[in-house]
Amino acid sequence: MTDWEIIRNMLDAKVATLKKSQAALNGDSVEVAEKIIALLEYLSIHFGPDEIGLGIDEQIMEDFARLLEFLFNPAQLEKLTTRALSILLYRDSKRLENLLTICDPLLSHVQENIAVPDLAFLERSFPETLIAGKVFFIFKDIYKRQAFFNYDAYILGFPLETVEMLEGIGYMSRKNDYYVLTIENKETFYALAHPQKHAVSELLSRFDCFLYVGGYPNRATAAIIKLLAASDFTFYHAGDLDPDGILILQHIQELAERPIAPLRMDAATFDQYQPWARPLTKSMLGQIKKIRDETKSIPELAGLLQRIEETGLGVEQDIIDYR
Repeated sequence: MTDWEIIRNMLDAKVATLKKSQAALNGDSVEVAEKIIALLEYLSIHFGPDEIGLGIDEQIMEDFARLLEFLFNPAQLEKLTTRALSILLYRDSKRLENLLTICDPLLSHVQENIAVPDLAFLERSFPETLIAGKVFFIFKDIYKRQAFFNYDAYILGFPLETVEMLEGIGYMSRKNDYYVLTIENKETFYALAHPQKHAVSELLSRFDCFLYVGGYPNRATAAIIKLLAASDFTFYHAGDLDPDGILILQHIQELAERPIAPLRMDAATFDQYQPWARPLTKSMLGQIKKIRDETKSIPELAGLLQRIEETGLGVEQDIIDYR
C-alpha cells in the first residue's frame, strides 16, 4: 500500500468517527463541524502523490487530523493560547505553528473546491485598528443591537475580535454627507485624529471620522473599512507621496468598493515638500507598474506620479502640514 493510500484510509476512519459525534453538537459548532468533516472527506478521496510531493507525510496528516478533531468542539479552545494548544496536542510548543505553515499550500488548493475551516485564529497575530470621531458602533444581534457612542471623539482601539462583533458604524452629526479620512502613518493619525480645540483647519473639520490604516490595512482595519463603506461614508485618504502610498490608496478603494479621494497627495504638495524628499530606490519606483490605470487617472495622482517619475523622489506623510 502506498503512503498516500495509507493517509486516505486514516482520514476516512477519522470522518467515520466524527460523523458519529456530530449529532450531539448545536449552535455555531454545527457549521464548524460540517466544514471539518467536508475537508477530511475531500482529502480522504483526493489526497495523492501531488500532496506527498508538497512534503506532507503520514505523520503531518495525522497531526493535522488531530487538530481538526480538537476543533470539532470549539468550547475546548476557550482561554487557550496557540502554543498551549500545541503542547496539549503534540507535547511541542512550536509544532502547531510549523504544521499550519506546512499545510497552508494544501489548504489553499482545497479551498478552490470546497469551503474550509478558518484557521487564521490559530496564527499568533493580533490585528488591531485605531479609529476616532463622533461616531457610534452598532453590535450584532447577539448583543441585542447594543450601540457604543463616542460622544467626545476619542481615539479608540479595536482588536479584530471586537471588530467582528460590529454590524455597522453610525454618525452623530446632522449633515447630508459623512466623511472618513484614512491615514497611512501613525504619527500623522495622532496629530489629525484628536478633536480640534481651536478652529485652525477648515479642511480637517469636514471629517466625521479618522481611521489609522498603518500602511496596507490588516484584517481588523480592512473590516472597519468595509463597515464604513456599508454605512455610506465618503472616503478620503492621506498617505505617503510615493508609489507605495498610492498603492495603499488603491487597496483601500478595493476594500471599500467605492471611490477614494486623495488628500494632499498631488503635485502641488510634492513640489512644496520636495526640498525634504527622499530618493526612491529602483525597486520602490518599480512599484509604479502595479498601479492600475483607473488609479492613475485620478487627477491628483496623475500629477503626483509624473513628479515622482521625473525626480525619482518621494515625500513621507509625516512631514506634511494638513492644516
